[in-house]
Amino acid sequence: MAVSDGHHKSPAVSPTVLENSSDGGSSTGRRLSRSSDSLAPSKARRKSLVSPIPGELLKQEAEIVIHVCDEVKNISRDFTCPQKLLVSKMGYFPEVTAGQRLEDMDISVHCDIQIFEWLMKWVKRDTLPQGEWPTLDPFNVIPILVSASFLQMEPLLLDCLSFCHARLSDIVKASANLSCLNEGIVTRLAAMFTNLELEGVRDKKDRVVPRLWTKMIQSLCEPEPQALRGHFASLAGLFRCSRCGRFLTPAVASYVFCLPQNMRVNRWGQIVSQHTRDTNWNITNFIAALYKELRSWRKLYWRLWGHCHFLYCATCETHFPVYQMNWCQYHPDQAQFLGPAVEGRTAGPAGRFPCCGQQAYRYETLTGPSGCQYREHTVQIENDRDRSILQLAQVAAEGGCLFDVALVKNHPQNGEPWWTGIALLPHRSRQGLLPTLHVDEPVTSKGSKKCTTRQTSMMLDSSSDTESSDNVKHHRSALVRQSSYSSDGGESEYSSPRQYRYRSTKRRPKMPSGRYWSGEMSARSNQDNQREFEERAMKQVIAMLCKKTGSDSGQQHHQMQQQSYHQQGGTYVRLEAEWRESLKSRGVISTKGKAQK
Repeated sequence: MAVSDGHHKSPAVSPTVLENSSDGGSSTGRRLSRSSDSLAPSKARRKSLVSPIPGELLKQEAEIVIHVCDEVKNISRDFTCPQKLLVSKMGYFPEVTAGQRLEDMDISVHCDIQIFEWLMKWVKRDTLPQGEWPTLDPFNVIPILVSASFLQMEPLLLDCLSFCHARLSDIVKASANLSCLNEGIVTRLAAMFTNLELEGVRDKKDRVVPRLWTKMIQSLCEPEPQALRGHFASLAGLFRCSRCGRFLTPAVASYVFCLPQNMRVNRWGQIVSQHTRDTNWNITNFIAALYKELRSWRKLYWRLWGHCHFLYCATCETHFPVYQMNWCQYHPDQAQFLGPAVEGRTAGPAGRFPCCGQQAYRYETLTGPSGCQYREHTVQIENDRDRSILQLAQVAAEGGCLFDVALVKNHPQNGEPWWTGIALLPHRSRQGLLPTLHVDEPVTSKGSKKCTTRQTSMMLDSSSDTESSDNVKHHRSALVRQSSYSSDGGESEYSSPRQYRYRSTKRRPKMPSGRYWSGEMSARSNQDNQREFEERAMKQVIAMLCKKTGSDSGQQHHQMQQQSYHQQGGTYVRLEAEWRESLKSRGVISTKGKAQK
């Protein structure tokens, strides 16, 4: 059988194992070798069979002959190695010769003779003095690394990776061919570097370092950040806000300012942002577009690293991504409040900045970003993590691959403060099984265009007032008049119709609905409005429940109750009438009348 690694152009070994056959014939798919060297193990095996002393068989150990061919120099050479030592040091041979004996095979290796001689010395180093052990240098470490990876010599592979990690800059200068390193070797080599160590490697021709930066980007995208490699945050949770366009991570999304419409004030008086994730954005397309812009894997890594690491500025009091280190907004001139003091005026609470004309406020409860120019942030270091991030940012900034150019500052808005639109009250989710009830609006039937009896009487009474005679035709005017009457049908002596002055006929005053207590009305009028509000609310609740359950009897009962409710007087009059009816049914009133007579 013939086994080859397929890398004949690489400086690594390319062994070919040929199996001998006892009859000289060949089976399908097998190559035969009739060389004298391949037959030597068979003769030695026959001699050992006729040996009368079995103990000598244990003392004798088969020597494996390896044919090495150097195709570049066009020379060949044979090497011998004990079978046990060869199998224990090179894991490739036990794998390809499973269930067979190495002395029955012919082994041919295509590689540099000096490299294979170095490998044989490393395999037999336990039998050599320590001064004769082979050593690694920048010139031979790459072919030895590839050979050790192919022959599965794990201890030697680790030694080569450690040497490359320590002296990669020298290896890049000394080695002419680094394309022979496969993805497995590059991945294991990149795992030994930190971003700061890789930043110190110089590869002017970009032969191996860009591949290491790509592996570093993959490590940055892992869900769990590796702090030992300089990754204190992960790029896996990065997203783009569809409202403000900023790139954020879930850990700092609530601290970075969004548009005022997406911000609110919590119960501690802090501004909390509610960013909206852009569903059309993904990290893969973002990296591809950013690479087209930067044209360097090193610059791309540091820009992505700056996107997912955030710090806090003590000057502008905001959290910012590291790549925006020079984006601290400020005004070069001090604000002027209502002119200089020479004019005899006192400075007021509002003014403007002379540098850009933006409006300024002396007392700001909510402080936010404001400024027409940019400068470097003043980082507030709170722990070792912030200190490490700042040190890495300074090192990357020296290479000119981290900080981004600040955007051009837009013109100030038309006199509106930046906090316009921030929600001061917390958003409360609606509770209950019923939908939203519009109880502030009067309940009217769809088929009927006339008002109820009580509303009609209120409209007739309100028509006597000359000040509001223009509004009699409208239904809301009747409801405004209705709120000034007491529950017994008469006008309250403490309440009077509210006088409204209209600038235009289209704008009408909002009637007190009864939900809230009006300070401009009497207590009796507020109580009447509150009773009417509760009646409308209960009617809507009953109608909604009857609609959900689908019971017609409930709707008929509700209509009958509606007709009985619309009588002269308020709720107390109806209760008194019901009380009298209950007394009549028991004969209490008739007995009391006879006793008085």
